[in-house]
Parts: sequence; structure tokens; C-alpha cells
Amino acid sequence: MLYKNMITAMAYVACAIASFSLSFSGSAHGGQSNDKLVSVYLLIDDNKQLQQYIQDLSKIDKPNFNRIIFSFVKPTLTQYQSGSLANTGIMGYFDAHDGKGVDAFQNLKKAVALSKQKNIEAFLSVGGWNYSCNYALFGERCGMVPSAANGIHYDWFPDPTEPAEKTTAQISYTNLVRLTKDLGMDGIDFDYEEFWHADQYAITWGPSATGEWSTDIARSIVNAGGPSYETLMEYGTHSGSSFVMPKTVDKVSAILHAIIDSPDAKGLKFAAAVPPVGARPTTGFVYSDSAPDIYTKGGLWWKGNLKGLWYHLNEKDPSLMAHFDSLGLMTYDLCGDNPQVCAPYAGASLDLPSQVAAYMKDYINWLKEQSQAPSLAIDNIGKVTFLPAKYMIKAKIQFGFEVSQPAYPQNPAGQLQLTNRLVDQITQEQHQSDGVIIWQLYAQQNKSVPGATTSQYTLNKSCKTFLAHDTRYDCNANFPQEKL
Repeated sequence: MLYKNMITAMAYVACAIASFSLSFSGSAHGGQSNDKLVSVYLLIDDNKQLQQYIQDLSKIDKPNFNRIIFSFVKPTLTQYQSGSLANTGIMGYFDAHDGKGVDAFQNLKKAVALSKQKNIEAFLSVGGWNYSCNYALFGERCGMVPSAANGIHYDWFPDPTEPAEKTTAQISYTNLVRLTKDLGMDGIDFDYEEFWHADQYAITWGPSATGEWSTDIARSIVNAGGPSYETLMEYGTHSGSSFVMPKTVDKVSAILHAIIDSPDAKGLKFAAAVPPVGARPTTGFVYSDSAPDIYTKGGLWWKGNLKGLWYHLNEKDPSLMAHFDSLGLMTYDLCGDNPQVCAPYAGASLDLPSQVAAYMKDYINWLKEQSQAPSLAIDNIGKVTFLPAKYMIKAKIQFGFEVSQPAYPQNPAGQLQLTNRLVDQITQEQHQSDGVIIWQLYAQQNKSVPGATTSQYTLNKSCKTFLAHDTRYDCNANFPQEKL
């Protein structure tokens, strides 16, 4: 999830219409199961923000949401000591900070306990934009120059597949699980946004140059046993004009295994905030992404985002996806001022409800359909038809709302600001989905846009859409507290 207190819109991310919550659902109550999710992120840069949450939550009997995601801890957690937030990256403790890491830990633990008392699942989010960026490599495309004066820090996910990072990765992900358990959290939210890694290690995809006439590539794949993630990567790469990201898929797979397979992770739930473009396969035997072929033949990746990451992660390693209860699409920070850059596919509408619908359809089409094996056929004149596999994963699929002014694009005329009217429209259109993720709890209303929504309005409307029949929740709650 983009680290919104840094309102930067990097030119590099002009084509990155994106950036990941894994979990198991709660128990039934009064005949109602917790099948729908209203998840809200709480960005806590300091203790004041956390205390506001505790105070507001203490004033209500029932909440208007059922999952809180405390954000963010840094991925490089080599110096974590049980009982202290020092060196964790959350609440300002990128290092020792003010020396009160123990007190901060107890305050966060108190907030977790209070949340659970109110039937709210508590998750700890790792990553986000600032903590998915290698500043030494990526520079100011990460955002502002970090300094003591502005308090900005960057970090990124150590890679278990790299010999030089393997030990750091092992310690860090073990400590992530320890920290989550020490705080009494229900689970971990995985927010991986390393566009730079995907770009740096991208390799070319051959069929993007020859499309359905990639006869020789197709024959090599057929002779190797047919289409699979492994044969596609072996025989379809190192030529062409578009790209694939096998090294990034390998990295994410290794990270998640390091977390999920940890013996101490037993009983934890897992969640992911995912890029809107993450479900469409990027191994199409096509020249471009165009409807309706994108729903049968897939598409192509041109760098700049994490397109196809979650599809290909599942394709390579379905055992990982089996651990997920929910994937929350970050369907915000989308743009509406440039069809070439902003459109989910060629000719798509650019208004916010249409883009939310398009990206949700992508995830449903490729990851929540009746399972279908991949098909690769070559006719008698050499024309290739490749239909990538479709999957039926267990994970819930949530769309995303952003309450405050979008961080992207820089041009305000191209920003798709969420208004009360759009909250009403999108929740109505997506009412059959599994729920929503909301960024973020104490976001300021963008008063420069008429009718811009608030956190309370968004939460209450989302609650009425997804939690109205669960007596544990009050969909008219005065939360977060608003001045009357």
C-alpha cells in the first residue's frame, strides 16, 4: 500500500497503476458467518495517532468494521527485541527513536487487545511504499530524500534466494512472526510494492513480438510437455518486446514461505494488499491487451508495475495461495487523464467505478473461476492459440477505497477522488464481492473536491453493504469520531 503521508507521484510510476492482506475468516455469530470483510488501515507514525484510535474505539459499543490493519513495520527486522518497538519501523521507531520503544509496544498491544474485544481482527502490515523501496538503487523515484529533518526512511524486503541476503531474510521474517505474536495480533498483512525489483530483473517475453504466430516457441513448449509456468519461462523468454518477472515471483514465493512455514506462525492469519493489475497473466500469445481477449488469452507487461504477479505466483506455487483468506485490491491512486496510461485495457472507461469493476473482473476471471487447465494449440498453418489456466482460489477478493486526496497522478485533474456519491455507487455495484479495504482510518477529507467522502461515511456505508446482518457491528457508529 502506498505510504500516503508522502504525497509523491513519481514519473516512473506513471504506468504503475498499482502496488499486498492473507487471512482466515472469523467464526460464526448468531447464525451469521464472518464471510465479508470491511478492513481499514491505520497508519501510525507516532503514539498520538494510536491514542486517538484507542480513545475513539473506547467510546463505542460496536464498531463499523471487522478488521484493523496496523501499518507499517519494515521488512528488515534484524534488531527486534521482544517487548519493544525499537528498530521495527512502526510508530516512528525505525531505530531507537525516543528510547521509549517498550512503552510504545505496550500501547500498541493495548490497542490490539481492545480491537479484539470489539470483534475486530487485528493485523500487522509489513511493507508499504516506503518499506518496499531500495533508495540506493531507485533514488528519488522512491520519494523525498530521507533525512533527520523530515523523518523519512526507506527499506525493502530482503531476498531469501540471494546468498548475500539469505541470513538477513531468515532473521527478519522470523522476527516478523515473533513481533506479530508478541503483540497478540491475529495475522500479518503483506504489502509488497517492489516495482523496481520487477523492472530490474525483468526478462523479455517472446510472443509479444510475433503474437499468435509464435509457432516455434509454441512447438518447443509442447515438446517439453505442454504449457506450465516452468515451460513458459524456459521457452518463451529472452526475445520479444514485453517482459515477465520470474525473479520477482521467485523472491515473493521465498519470502512468503519463510513467513508462513515458520513453526511460530501456527495460528496466525495472513492477508495481502495487491496491485489492481496483479491477476492478469502476462504470458499472452498476443500483441497487446484488448477486450475481450484479456479474459481468455491474457495480456502483456511493459514494466512499471507488478502486473500479473499474483496470477503467476499462484501458477508457480499454488500451495502458497491456499493459505490466503483475502486479497485486497488497491483500486485507488488510479488516473483518469491519459487513456494510454490509465486504462485497464485498450478502450476501457476511465471513471473510478468502471476501473474498480474492470480490475475486480480480472481477479474474478483468472483466480476465482472454475479451474481450467492451460491449453496451447497449433493449427495446420502454424497459428497458435494459447489459453492460460484459470483457478478457483479460496481467498476472498476485496476492492479498495482511498478516503483522502489521491497521491497519484500529480495533475489534480487526473486524480479520481472518492466522493460520497462514488462510495454509494461502488458499494452497490460491488455488493456481491467479499468486501473492501479502506486506506486509511484518519485520512483527512479532501475539501477541495465537492462531496469528497470521509472515513466515517465510507466505513458506515461499507458496513451496511457487507456487515449489516451481523449483530456484532453497528453500521451507524460514530467512528472514527467526527466533530458535530
